[in-house]
Amino acid sequence: MIVKDWYTFGMPNGKPIAKDTSMPPSNWDSEPGKSKMSQAGRARSAILDLIVSGRISAGEPLQERRLAEWLDMSRTPIRDALSYLEAESVVERRGKMLIVRPISVQEIKEVFAVREMLESYAARQAAGRIDLGKIEALSQRIIRLGRTPDLQAEEHWEVDDEVHHLVSQGSGNTVLMRIVSDLRRRTHIFDLNRVPERLGPGCDEHLTILKALASGNAEAASMAMKVHIHNARQSIFDKLFEV
Repeated sequence: MIVKDWYTFGMPNGKPIAKDTSMPPSNWDSEPGKSKMSQAGRARSAILDLIVSGRISAGEPLQERRLAEWLDMSRTPIRDALSYLEAESVVERRGKMLIVRPISVQEIKEVFAVREMLESYAARQAAGRIDLGKIEALSQRIIRLGRTPDLQAEEHWEVDDEVHHLVSQGSGNTVLMRIVSDLRRRTHIFDLNRVPERLGPGCDEHLTILKALASGNAEAASMAMKVHIHNARQSIFDKLFEV
C-alpha cells in the first residue's frame, strides 16, 4: 500500500503551473453574468492544489508576489484567497508570514471522528424540531440536483452546507453550531472535485437525513448523519491510500 503524501509539500522548481478551474465551496462570492466562482475562489483552488499536489511544502512561507507570478493573477485575489485558507486552517500565521500548516492523517481522522459524534447528536436533537416547509423545500432541491446531468461540485457543496447548517441550527445549541461550522471548514479542503464519486450518494444520504428529521425519528436521524459523515470520511481516505 502506498500512502499519498498530502502533507509534505515541495515548491514548484520553476516548472509551469497549470491553472486549476475546479470549484471551491459554493459560498464564495460571485456576480450575476460572471463565472460562478470569483477570482479569489480561483486563486484559493489553485493555491490549494499546489499544497495538495506537493508543490508547496509544509512550513513554507506563502508570498503573494510569487504566487501571483506562478498563477498569472493579480495580488488582490491571491491576498483574499490566503485569508480564506487561513480561516480554513490550511495556512497559519507565523509573525508577519503565512505558512502552510502541516496536516496529518491523524488530524483528519480526529476531525471526522468529532464531526460524526457532534453532528449525529445534533441530528438527534433536531428531529421533529425543524419547520417541515424548510425540510420539504430543501428535499425538493436535492431531488432536482440529483437529476441534473453532469452534476457540479459547487452545487452539491451549497446544498451540503444548507443541510448541515439546518441540522446544527435545529439542535438549538449555538456552541455546537460554531464547533460544527469550524470543523466543516477544515474538511472543505477536500472539495468534491477530488471525490466526485460522492456527488450522487451524497444527495441520497442528505434525503435520508431530512426524511428522518421530518418524521421526528431521532434515532434514525442520528444514524443517517453518522453514516453520511462516515462515508464522506471513507471517500477521502480512499484518495489518501492507494494499493
